Amino acid sequence: MTLKEIILIQRQLQKHKANHGQFTIEVARLELSSTETNVKLGDLLRSSGLGTNQQSSEGHYFQALKDIARLEKLTFLVERPSLLYNLRTDQVASHLGLGCLYRDQHSFNKASEQLTQAHDLTQELIRIEDSPGQQDRLGVTLTIHSEILNRRAQLQIPGQSTPGDSRAALGKQQKAVRIFSQLKRSISGPLRELTRRKLMETLLSMADTLETLELHEESQAAIKEAQAIGNRALCEDNTSQLHLHQSIAACTKHTMDARRDLDDHTPTLHIGSKIRLYGLTNQALNGKKGTVLGTASNNRIGIQLQGEQRQISIQIVNIRYWDEPAQDSLTLYDKVVAQALSEIELLRLELQILLNKSGSKHIDTARAQFNLGRALWLSNKPLETIQAVKKFDAAIRFMTQYEPNRRTLTDTKAIRDVALEAIGKFEIKGTLSAWPYWRSPTARWEDEIDMKQLFRELRAMTGREKELTITSSTMLRGLHRYGLHEFDGQVPPLIDQITFIAMACDELEKMKKTIHKPLIVRLTPITPITKPQSSLSLAGDDT
Repeated sequence: MTLKEIILIQRQLQKHKANHGQFTIEVARLELSSTETNVKLGDLLRSSGLGTNQQSSEGHYFQALKDIARLEKLTFLVERPSLLYNLRTDQVASHLGLGCLYRDQHSFNKASEQLTQAHDLTQELIRIEDSPGQQDRLGVTLTIHSEILNRRAQLQIPGQSTPGDSRAALGKQQKAVRIFSQLKRSISGPLRELTRRKLMETLLSMADTLETLELHEESQAAIKEAQAIGNRALCEDNTSQLHLHQSIAACTKHTMDARRDLDDHTPTLHIGSKIRLYGLTNQALNGKKGTVLGTASNNRIGIQLQGEQRQISIQIVNIRYWDEPAQDSLTLYDKVVAQALSEIELLRLELQILLNKSGSKHIDTARAQFNLGRALWLSNKPLETIQAVKKFDAAIRFMTQYEPNRRTLTDTKAIRDVALEAIGKFEIKGTLSAWPYWRSPTARWEDEIDMKQLFRELRAMTGREKELTITSSTMLRGLHRYGLHEFDGQVPPLIDQITFIAMACDELEKMKKTIHKPLIVRLTPITPITKPQSSLSLAGDDT
């Protein structure tokens, strides 16, 4: 329809010029209409969900910019500010469209250049005549540009990333939040719903940037603000998709946070592990909390003290685990599972909605297939991993045909291949995850390597580097924190490395068999008697 409009306008222009032989107000209006229609067609092709339309989309944007460059030099338009203002508005829309197009193609530098031009031109137009439409376009430009800057910082692309990218992204997002918040208060009707969605998306994007900057509390605050918007939208209109969109984004982030918290409170000392200081001559440091900065060297390890700029090097014997009631492994692991299951259910719902709305041949549906596949793959369970591969394959089939140049296709293939490797591992006897939704499936020989590392750290933390054994209490506390706490038989007072590894790995095998044991279907209903699952409590290590 829009392409026909462009052809019709061009014919009218040729006819008018042939009849009048000069540039008239009617010609100017037709030129502006042609430029605006090219921009609209570029937007339609770009957002069609078919990557094969991207080249045509780019062509229409460039045609609009070419026409604008020609027209803005004409004295006729320069002397008519209102026409020139409309021409500049189309110019902004063209640069913004190209920025979005290059973002989708992961051409971040090209996208950034186009968005910078869109931003600067919009600022000029606002100085001439401010309006809600221009403010909205400025907010959108700032949000998209900030996402590109933060993504570039996360990927650390040589020649593209700069140290201040995430900080610059945060500044743009904060400005966009102010713009959309002001617009939300000043408009009503359908536009208010659209503005509310843009505000929510900007807050979610800002939460991601704050995570990159390791400002976790501020990130949580942004998520909560977005959640409040989704809840208000649901109360006002129970058909609104804002609540589902926000819920998925928040749930995905909470699942990632829960996994990170559980990682940070395991007994193996790695970058990010939470610890407290113990037994130092300097009493002022004892009890202070901190975070591990790197790997141990000569029985010493670097620590970033909590709430301070100071970094110190400490002997491992002066380190104890950071234990709080809300940070034991059972609590943290249950949180991971609950969040992961909620995320999967929400992603299933989103995919079903998109299949009903857009069908299977749309980029949004392909993205939803990928997102659900990724969540299923991270379950680290055999059946769910097989389901994940099917979702990945569905997304790959679509993108191979319609989006062959999209970076998401490469990412999806890479994760699909990793999932296939996991399925291959599941076929090896005894290779399962002892902690689904958190840790990957492991074979016994891999568990033995982990237990060997844990044994060494427990020896170092208790000052027994010169000994070949650790005490039974040290073993139990260390393994409790790791998530193992039920042992059959007697535990000897002193445990050497071989005994430690054997007992721990035997318990891991039992956990795997219990967790992945197939359900038995009974033909007659009975009152089920369930044995409580082994607690994964991370008891404090006070050795």
